[in-house]
Amino acid sequence: MASDTLLIFDRIGGKGFGSVIDCFAMNEEVPYFIRVLGNGGLISGIALFWNRSYDIFRVYLNGLRQSDLVLVETN
Repeated sequence: MASDTLLIFDRIGGKGFGSVIDCFAMNEEVPYFIRVLGNGGLISGIALFWNRSYDIFRVYLNGLRQSDLVLVETN
């Protein structure tokens, strides 16, 4: 993969995304969203969500603290 590719690794492999456009901590309250598709367990979860601000977006969770949430926008 290219050096500017965002890679997300999990226990069964990984997934590559385009280059990072923007990245910031989600300090404000997370907006209302609807889960379109996904799964979750005791420790982590992966899902597709939708809301008016971000349209369809993918979420990788490994914790539930608001202070740990980071939004990464890719190509």
